[in-house]
Amino acid sequence: MTRNDIASIPLLPITVCFSFGIILYVYGLGLVSGVILLLAAIFLAFINSYYSTLALAGVLGLCQAYINIPLESDVGMAGKQYVLHGTIDEITVSDAVFGTLLEKITATYDLPDEIDPAEFLIKKGIFLRAYVTSENIYSLQESTGFAGFISQCRAGIFSIINESDLSDDSKELLIVMLTGDSSELNERTREMFTIAGISHILAISGLHVGIIAFLVSIALWPLYISGHGNLRWLLVCLAVWFFAIFTGMSPSVIRAAIMTTVYLFARILRRNSSSLNSLCLAAIIILLFNPDALFQTGFQLSFAAVASILLFARSLNPVSPRKQFAYNLMSYIAVSVSAMLGTSIISAFHFHSFPVYFLITNVIATLILPFFLSAGIIFIFTGAIGFSIPGIDSFIDLISGIITGSSSFINGLPGSSIDGLYFPAWLIIPYIGFIFFLKLFLDKPDMRRLLPTFSLLLIVITTIAFIPKTGIESRIYLSRNLRHTELIYSDRPPELTLITNTPNAPVNVSERALFRYRDFMARRGINAIRIDTSSPHSDRMIYVDNKKIALISGKKETFSRQKINYVIIAKGFRDKIEDICQSYTPDTIIIASDIHPRRAQRYKNECRLLGQPFIWARERPWSFGYSNSLKPIVK
Repeated sequence: MTRNDIASIPLLPITVCFSFGIILYVYGLGLVSGVILLLAAIFLAFINSYYSTLALAGVLGLCQAYINIPLESDVGMAGKQYVLHGTIDEITVSDAVFGTLLEKITATYDLPDEIDPAEFLIKKGIFLRAYVTSENIYSLQESTGFAGFISQCRAGIFSIINESDLSDDSKELLIVMLTGDSSELNERTREMFTIAGISHILAISGLHVGIIAFLVSIALWPLYISGHGNLRWLLVCLAVWFFAIFTGMSPSVIRAAIMTTVYLFARILRRNSSSLNSLCLAAIIILLFNPDALFQTGFQLSFAAVASILLFARSLNPVSPRKQFAYNLMSYIAVSVSAMLGTSIISAFHFHSFPVYFLITNVIATLILPFFLSAGIIFIFTGAIGFSIPGIDSFIDLISGIITGSSSFINGLPGSSIDGLYFPAWLIIPYIGFIFFLKLFLDKPDMRRLLPTFSLLLIVITTIAFIPKTGIESRIYLSRNLRHTELIYSDRPPELTLITNTPNAPVNVSERALFRYRDFMARRGINAIRIDTSSPHSDRMIYVDNKKIALISGKKETFSRQKINYVIIAKGFRDKIEDICQSYTPDTIIIASDIHPRRAQRYKNECRLLGQPFIWARERPWSFGYSNSLKPIVK
């Protein structure tokens, strides 16, 4: 086999089949599809070994997912005490007192399209959690070995940066881009970079790894001059992998490190290398160790961006490579557009927005980011040895100011981002078809006659996908909040009314509700929340579709004797169910989630003795007018 043959091994189909096997397992088709793929691999082995290899790749992906991706928790572990050991990264002081028993994490949804923070943990394969007070945490020894060395290096870098005279923006950006720690990143900065379309520079990626590799190779130039070029590339590989470990081994960094390693070893062995094959190899290696990475947004964006750059960067550059300076200059624009072609659909699906002026900020950031990182590395290195280069901190602040200033300027432009992009996941499939057609269109002139037809088809599919499927429902929802009662009412767009008996300030309630009900509101064109807190134990009457719904959390006889269809008794209610039945003759009594279980049991027993239909909202959400609402209990 020649060197060119080795470089042209088609890893793309193998990568696709391996990923497909992971998807089959996660969506509950593991056993059936595994048997089918295995039988297909055996049958195809006698016909075509390549297709048999593809089937085996699917089986391998399915097996790796079975071994590494838990789909549910081990319920036997919940409610028990354990002695756990590990590395202490941070201890957060809280006024709340929690038990140390392991409890099962459950995502509870009271509204359609509601966001529950527990869902993020479950998607990461975390099903159990325990809250441990600082008194129950014992530090036996300082971190030792390589992990201890990494920890000391990170602490030293934090100290050098935070104790310097750099501006706050410079400190934030340096810490994020050189350590991968975004815990102290200002939320305003994060949002500003997202709207400007350069939030990717806040995540360690191939750009950062490339800059590190370039700086190390320049520093090791004397090895090349002395005839030790291979040693130079080996040291560059080691530096890249040290940086990957130091910054937390995110999928984007591992991808860049693997591709860099393949490229440099190809140079050492004097063989050709294929960037697309290197990308596929990186995906296979990452998924072998962590199949769950396939469903992580960072993995998807990183690989989509690089694949799109490899496919389109040359084709979209209008300048001939013979004009080297102009070609390299236009490459910044071509690379930015190419990356956005690959990531726009994924980013819009996950974050529901699209940055309109991404090209301006990306070109600026790509041009000056190498100078910022280079100056930052030199600043840290000289600070570690007790030496200071005059003016370097001012230079870092200048570049940081350009990045943040341009982002702020873009944020202030009209229509800086298109928000409220909600569409089904299947739309990604025709978009991928559009990407491949665009590649054929650019490389094969014969395909250009099909452009009007394909463009019209894509417009029709996109239009269908973006037609709102959910309107404003004239319903009222009772959430399962254990601390207070919360009624969500969406009868008058574009406003959502939230009625609650919490003593918290309306601003705090609104912030939490905006996060939790963000998707519910966006899919229905609701852009504001009206908070009705009143007083903690005040009663309220709500009218929905000629039905009366009363929230009672104070004294009885708040309302005149009348027929009330639904009576919600919440925290603060201390009277008898019999009095409620005599005063309001309700069709159903609803026991809110914030009532203590022992008291709720007493109310349920009273309802059973009276033959009064009731609902305990802690078991399942209740909603008037919603088909999946909990049905009342009579017995």
